[in-house]
Amino acid sequence: MYKKVLLVSPASVTKTMVDVRPPLNLGYIASCLEEGGVEVRIVDEHVGQDVGTEIASFAPDIVGITATTPLALEAYRVAKIAKDAGCLTVMGGRHASILPFEALEHVDMVVQGEGERAMIEIVNGRNERIIKCDYVKNLDELPPPAWHLMNMDYYLTLNRYSMTNLSFIPPGTRIGAYISMRGCPYSCIYCYNSWKDVPLRFHSAQRVVSDIMHLVEKYNIGALFFMDDDMFAHKKRLKEICAFIKEKGINIIWGCQAKVDSINLELLYVAREAGCQQILFGFESGS
Repeated sequence: MYKKVLLVSPASVTKTMVDVRPPLNLGYIASCLEEGGVEVRIVDEHVGQDVGTEIASFAPDIVGITATTPLALEAYRVAKIAKDAGCLTVMGGRHASILPFEALEHVDMVVQGEGERAMIEIVNGRNERIIKCDYVKNLDELPPPAWHLMNMDYYLTLNRYSMTNLSFIPPGTRIGAYISMRGCPYSCIYCYNSWKDVPLRFHSAQRVVSDIMHLVEKYNIGALFFMDDDMFAHKKRLKEICAFIKEKGINIIWGCQAKVDSINLELLYVAREAGCQQILFGFESGS
C-alpha cells in the first residue's frame, strides 16, 4: 500500500488564466484517502505553490494530477516533474477521461471518470494503465472536501480578482464555493456531460446545509457560489435547501448556475428569500 499522495491542480505558467475556485475535486479525493489512513497534500499552482518544491519536501509515492483541456499541457509538465522525481504519476479529470491514450504518453496511469474509488484502489496496489471504477451512487457517503488541505484564505478572498462574474458580492466579503450535485440532466453534444455514462446525482438538502454551516462557522464566509451545472434541476431539493437555510438562520448570500427552462417564478421567490442574489445562464450559441 502506498502511504503518501500528492494531488496537483496545475495552472498556466504564463498566469493568463485565473481560477477563482478551490480544487474541490481533489478535496473529495483527499478526504477519502485520509479516511483510509493515507497522508495527503494538495498543491494548487493557482495559489503560487511550486510542485517541485512540494515533491522534494513531501516525498510522495504517488502524484495525482487533474486537468481540463485548456490546462492539459500544464498537467503534462507537472507529470514530467513528478516522473523525474521517481513518483508514480496518475492523471484524471475531464481531458484524461476523454483522451486517455494521449494522457498515457505522459503519465503512468489514467483514471477515467470519478477519482475517489479509483485512487483508493491505486493506493492499495491496483496496477492498470487505465482505471475506471463504479460511480458513487450516494454522494452523501463521501466525506466533505478536505478544506484543511487547501489555502482557504486565498480562495475566500474575492478582492484579488481583477475580473469576476460574482458581481453580487460586496467588497471584503469572504466567499466559499461548493458542489452539491454531479452531472447534468441534459446531454448537449458540445458539453463534456454528453461523454459521461453516469446518472445525475445530488447531495441531500441536509448534507448541503451541513456543509454550508461548516464553511460559515469555520471560515466565516458571507457568500457562497454553487458550482453545479444546474442548481435548479431538482426543484424539490432546492426548496428544501432554501427552507433549511432560513430555518437555521444561515446569514449568507449566494449565487448559482441554471438552465433557462429550469426556473419558474415560484422557485425564484423561494431562492431569493433564502439569500440567492445571482443566477448565471449559459448561452452556448448565437444561432
